Amino acid sequence: MSREAKLPPPEEDEFFHADLIGLQAVDSENRTLGEIVAMHNFGAGDLIELRLAASGMTTLLPFSKAVVPMIDLDKGRVVIELPNEVEGDDADRDEVRE
Repeated sequence: MSREAKLPPPEEDEFFHADLIGLQAVDSENRTLGEIVAMHNFGAGDLIELRLAASGMTTLLPFSKAVVPMIDLDKGRVVIELPNEVEGDDADRDEVRE
């Protein structure tokens, strides 16, 4: 029996994590950013693990409307708005504190 047969269909703006893994990520100008390789939740909300096309490295991004404004399962892609900074980053973190 398939997952879809066992679970109720997701509501509007809800997605199964398994359906997001493997989707291509593009920016708002349709430039390739990479691919979603995993979804995580460490207790503070869902995170997307994105393998960046340019470097092959991965990065974690919050799974929110601000960062992921559009998901198109039929086309196999998501639009990602990369944040300029991540809340909690401290610009002075590399300075020695006295």
